[in-house]
Parts: sequence; structure tokens; C-alpha cells
Amino acid sequence: MTDPNDKKTEQTNRDGSTGFQTTVHGGTVNIGSHYHSAASPKPGSVDFERYIQFIRQDSRYQNVRDLYTETEALIPLEAETVERQSKRSEQDTEQAQKKVERFPVLEGLRKYALGRERQHVLLAGRPGSGKSTTLKRLLLELADEWVADSTQPVPIYIQLKRDSSPLELITDELEKGDIELEEKEIKRLLRRKRLILLLDGINEIPSEPRRRKLQEFREDHPTTPMIFTTRDLSVGGDLLGIKKRLEMLLLSAPQMRQFVGKYLSDRGMSGQTDTLLRQLHDRLREIAETPLLLEMLCDVFDPAIQQIPQSKGELFRQFDEKYDTFKGDPAVSEDSRRYRKELLRHLAFCMMQGPLDKPTEAWLTLDRNLAEKILENYLTGHVHDSGPRAREWLEDLLEHHLLQIAANPREIEFHHQLFQEYYAAEELLLRLPDLLENEPKFERDYLNLLKWTEPIALMLALMNEEKQALRVVKLAIDDVDLMLGAKLAGKLQPLSQKEAIANVIEKIRTKVTSPSCKIKLLGQTCSDYAVPILIEKLTTEKNQDLIFEAAFALKELGCRSAVQQLLPLLKHNHQLIVIAALFVLGELGGKNILPDICEALNHSEEESIREYAVEALGKLGDRTIISHLISSAKKDPSIGVREKAVEALLRLHAESALTTLIEIVSENKNISVSNLSSCWSAAKTLDQNDLENAVQALAEIIRNETDHDTRQNLVEAIGVI
Repeated sequence: MTDPNDKKTEQTNRDGSTGFQTTVHGGTVNIGSHYHSAASPKPGSVDFERYIQFIRQDSRYQNVRDLYTETEALIPLEAETVERQSKRSEQDTEQAQKKVERFPVLEGLRKYALGRERQHVLLAGRPGSGKSTTLKRLLLELADEWVADSTQPVPIYIQLKRDSSPLELITDELEKGDIELEEKEIKRLLRRKRLILLLDGINEIPSEPRRRKLQEFREDHPTTPMIFTTRDLSVGGDLLGIKKRLEMLLLSAPQMRQFVGKYLSDRGMSGQTDTLLRQLHDRLREIAETPLLLEMLCDVFDPAIQQIPQSKGELFRQFDEKYDTFKGDPAVSEDSRRYRKELLRHLAFCMMQGPLDKPTEAWLTLDRNLAEKILENYLTGHVHDSGPRAREWLEDLLEHHLLQIAANPREIEFHHQLFQEYYAAEELLLRLPDLLENEPKFERDYLNLLKWTEPIALMLALMNEEKQALRVVKLAIDDVDLMLGAKLAGKLQPLSQKEAIANVIEKIRTKVTSPSCKIKLLGQTCSDYAVPILIEKLTTEKNQDLIFEAAFALKELGCRSAVQQLLPLLKHNHQLIVIAALFVLGELGGKNILPDICEALNHSEEESIREYAVEALGKLGDRTIISHLISSAKKDPSIGVREKAVEALLRLHAESALTTLIEIVSENKNISVSNLSSCWSAAKTLDQNDLENAVQALAEIIRNETDHDTRQNLVEAIGVI
């Protein structure tokens, strides 16, 4: 219990956060951090109260609190730092690995963007990994903090898909909250660090000039807190020059099990978890590695059929077919219901095409009047009164389906870019026979444009016409880009893959000279046919960078057939090959290989091998291997191995994780909290009750501890929590 005589004062933490400092018998305990952008200047003449209340009541964000809370209850959203170095020695590689931090994503954003050393931060992640939801949740939290303390900076959430300058976007967002400011005043607020900018979707910026303007804006305001998101670190991130990068973590096998188990249980299907998960093998893993797609998978899962979709395209198709059921069969006319999918397909296709005079650009938002005109033109000749029908049915789509009002109320958008790409893929599939009549035009207008890559990949997974599918892939391989061809070949249905992959492999063998490029191309295929070639690369290469590139390519393939071929490598006499094998097995293996991983852990004298082994156990394991992890956490002579073992326990959400961590720092005064800092950060992903119990336990130990160094160690531990 807390001593009523304990003194409580406010303090500033090392990372720039502030919290309360409680002095107890024998030490000082730091509890309850909140973050801000260092000391804020006194507020200016602008009263932001109306805008803050607008944020807290805006329909765009009303469900975010519940949505984020529900997702967090099912599975914690986590991120890790991204280290970017081109060439490394073996020692540098190990040191870089140790620098990577894992934490709850909101904590990471606050630490780096809103702490003492304010940095512009780029949050990357796959579509559906929770980037936008996280940003909106942070917006609401910062708005709540402003209500409690109006000297805090004002958060502004901005969607970069709109065709406006950064200052125009800020102005428009403030005007929604009845705050009208001139650009001169906004610039003054930016200079005084009175604003926090949450900029969503670098990859959605509609044009290259807009991208350059955003980069200039960022460089002109280096001390203004800014957080950016992007779909992929290779899409737009480098152009803006943002150094601090976080990446949303994909769901691990235990996390998938946790999510599916809770989700299905809440819907009366608690006994179906294993039935669903058993089918998530090889390339099907991609439809379960992000919260959005995994939730969709659970939604479409039918316990009577017990069969999951066989591709991402099929997942979206089934979700579309069942959407009316999810929405409770909305009251719309039969004509509206009958034309629903046609209209969504046509609208998505036109939006992907974008402005005719700018063929590389797509519309991710669309003026509502233009949307009505597009639908009216489509319906002309199909129905009477095409104009009124277009307006009525567009309203139905906005009210009951996968369209919504955009940030600009005069515009519309799909609920998620993935849905726009899926419906465009369905329309592209219908038009494909005609489009292939003119192959050069198809190559120029579709295969050669980045905006069409994902719709084409989705389309190929839905195609039953093998000759047409192979023809599309061959055009990509022969005439456009081998990397694109390799990716598209891997999206074909399994029976169609062999010929296309053989073509890719032959092109790689005869046309590509760079060993690194060869490996990356093979990794893009997502095919079993590439597995033996990559394993040969992994075991015969002398260059350590190429060994790890081969391992990463095997991970990207996602083929379980690699597992049995990798297991013998755990006894290889080359340390880097063993480490590479453990890395891949940790991503692709299952419970059946846990004994092999444990053997590598228990019989290796190499610290790095033991580190990768405990990390693999954390990714693959369940409670059957907790004793092995506890033993490593307490007894291994290497602090690095201990740290990885505790992180693995935390990843498994084992109740013993915090207990083990407390025992380590209380029984080993030579191991400081800073040595295990990533563990304490990762501990914040656990249940709040567990954290509170840990704080109380640590405080009690502090009161009874006589050794000064140990006491300070424990005090620091509470401060980190």
C-alpha cells in the first residue's frame, strides 16, 4: 500500500515527459507520465476551445475510441524503430539489432515526436495495420490533454490525400471547428510550437508537386511536432527525408491466435479457432497479418463450411457478398441493392483512373457532384431517370455501404483505400478481354503505372481464365519490369503459378547480374518454387549481407515448405547461417519445431544464436516453453539473451514476465534497468492491472531493500513503467 506520508511532486523524465514523483522510504518512485512538447509558450490570443470540442464530437472520430479500445483488448498494436544502414560488419549488425526498440505504438509516437528531443516521425505499415486509427486515437488523447491544460499544443489531424497545400489543409481543418485564421497567423502558431500536426498518408498525396510542397513545409518547420504515416517505407518516405521511422509490427502467430480466439468467442464460435488458424499457411498468411484483414477474415468465416478465402481478393469478394448481413440488411430499394456492386466497381475504377491529363495520379477522394455524374453516365441506358437514380443510390452507398463522406464534406471516399483497390480490380477483371486487344496500351496505361499494381494483383488472384492470367504476367515480365512480373506471378492461383514462376526464374538467371537483385526478385514471387534456390543462396554465399537478404526473402515468401529444409541448418558450423535459419523459422515455423529451437538455445555457446533462439520461441511459442524462457531470463550469462527472453515472455503475455523481470533487477545489482530498457518498454503492452501490481510489488521491495544500488535500480524500473 502507499504510505500516506509519501510526498508527491511533479518531475520531468529523461525523455521529456512529465510525471509525478513519489518519495517513499528508501527511494524515489516515478509514476504516471504524460507527454508534451517540452515547455510550451503562453497561449496566444486564439481560443481553440471550440475546435477542441469539435474534435471530441466529430463523427469521423466518434467510433475511434471504442474501435481502438476494442482492437487493443483483442491484441495490442505495437511498433518498432527502423534502423537504416547500407553496409554493416557482423558486429554492426548485432549492435543494430540491439538498438531496435519495440513498444506500444502510441507510446513510441509520444516518445519520439512529443518528448524532449522533438523529432518528425514517420510511421509506416501495411494497409490495414492500424496507422490511421492510431493517429486518430492520438488526436483524441491530445485533445483531452488540452482540455485539462490549455497550454498544451493543439493537435490537428490532416489527410494528405486532398489536393491542397499543408497550410490550406490546416486552415480547412480549423475552420471546421469554427476557427478562422489567416495563413500568417498559422505560421506564427507553428513557429511558437502551438500546433501538433498528424499527417496521414504520404503514399496518398495526389501529385508530385504536392509531395515537394510538403517536404518544403516540413523542412521550414523543423521544431513543430509532426507525425506522418505511409503505407510503405519505399513509397514516399525517403523523399521527405524523415530520419526517425517506426514500423507497425505484423501480427505474430500467438497474436493471431489471441485475436481470433477472442473475436470468435465473442460471436459464439469459441470452438472454431483452430479450424480457422490451421488454414493460414504459406501465402494465406498475408490475409491474417494485420488487424483489418484478420477481422474481415473472422467476419466472413462460416463454421458450417469451415473454409477460409484462398486469397486477399477472395476475402474482399466474400466480405462484399456478406456486407448487407453485417449491416443488418439495410432498407434500400431492390434496384439499389441489385446495382450496388456494379456502381461500386465503376466508381472505384474511375477513381483509380483519375484525371485524364495526369495519368499517373488517382483520385482517393472525389467531388460528390462528379461522383453523381459518373454514376448517371453509367446508368444511362440501363434505367429510367438515371440522374435521380444516381443521386438516390449514391446516398444509399454512403449510408449503408463502403463509401463515406471525406474530410471535405463536399467529397466522398471509400472507407479504406483497400476497398477502392478491390472494387477497381473487379471492374478491371470484367474489362480485361477488351483491354488485352491492345497490349501496348494495356502495358502503358495499367502495368506501367504504380497506382494499378495492387488492383492488378488482386485481379489475378480472382481469375479463373488461366491463359489470360499468364498473358498479363508475361507482359509484365517481358516488357515492363521484372520485379513487377515476379510479384504478379506470385499472386496467380496456385495451379497457374508454375509456368509463370519458371519464366521469372529463367529471366533472373539470364538477365540479372546483381546477386542482391536476384534474391529480392525471388522473394517477390511468394512461391514454393523459389524456396530451394534461396536456401542454396543462404548456405553457399560468402557475403554475410547476402545471407541475411536470402533469409529475409524466405520470410517474405511465407512458404512453410522452407521449414523442414531449414531445420538441419540449426546444427550448421557457420554462425550466421544458424542465425539466418532461426530468423526465418521464427516467422514461418509452428509449434512442432519448438523442440528444435529449444535444442539450439540450450546447446549453443554463441550469444547471438541464443538471442535469436529465444526470439523465435517468443514468436512461435505457447505456455509449454515458458519454463525455457524463464530459465534463460534468469540464468543466461549474456544480458542480451536475458533481455530477449523477457521480451519473448512479454510477447506471449505470460503472467510470469513481469515477475521474472522484477527478480532480475532485484537480485542482480550489476544489471541495471537501462540494460533491459526495451523489456520495460515492452511491458507496457500488458494489462493495466498487471502493471499496477508490478509497481506496488516494486515499491514494497524498495521499502525493504538495504542495498543502495539495488534500490535505485528498482526505483528506475518503476519510472520506466
